[in-house]
Amino acid sequence: MHSKETTNLDLLIANLQPNSNENCVLITTGALNPIHKTHILNLIQTKSYLERSPHNFNVLAGYLSPTHDNYVAEKLFNKHIQAEHRIAMCNEAVKEAKQEHWISVDRAECMATKFIDFPEVCEQLFVFLNDKLVKQQKLLQKAVRVIYVCGLDHFNKCGNIDRLARDELGIAVIHRQNSNEKYINGANADPNIFYVSKMDSKQNVEDVSSSLIRQRLQQGQSCDHLTYQSVLKYLKVNKL
Repeated sequence: MHSKETTNLDLLIANLQPNSNENCVLITTGALNPIHKTHILNLIQTKSYLERSPHNFNVLAGYLSPTHDNYVAEKLFNKHIQAEHRIAMCNEAVKEAKQEHWISVDRAECMATKFIDFPEVCEQLFVFLNDKLVKQQKLLQKAVRVIYVCGLDHFNKCGNIDRLARDELGIAVIHRQNSNEKYINGANADPNIFYVSKMDSKQNVEDVSSSLIRQRLQQGQSCDHLTYQSVLKYLKVNKL
């Protein structure tokens, strides 16, 4: 599934640190139809949280992984944007946000022959990264963890997400307004689940959705505060 053509390894290697802290990468999946500011801010805030005490991770990279066309088309029908365009907009957003030094677009999920659910995407990324960095290139002695980043709303509704609460993987959950914290408060004792609560967030993350952006654009309303200028320009130029 993953390969050097789909997944940026150079970025991860460039960010290796000369310390004994545990290494990890972040990944967030979703339609990204289109990408908005909260998608990237979630990664930034998770990185900041995990690199602080008591966790002290080396966060080597963050991956944006657009979901396969088959799933997005079935869910959104005529509002579906083809993967090639979603990838391009993600690349533009990362550049505009000035996060190219650690965030990259992982194309493995959307270039697969069929839809693959997010737990397997994370598991396959773990295998790929550690096969290359630990077994083949021997750049690291210990495995790089893959931590899945999602909002509290997603965490609450996905019954299979617990599959990622393992030592070699992990789940980072971002606080969402109006989302029930009962389940995350109970799961927070699990050392493989990391809750970036409202108190832990250095910035307020606005509850933004791609559907809101599509709706506002259709009504001729401004989306400048919701997504990036480069994304809005891309949508307009390509008549999406």
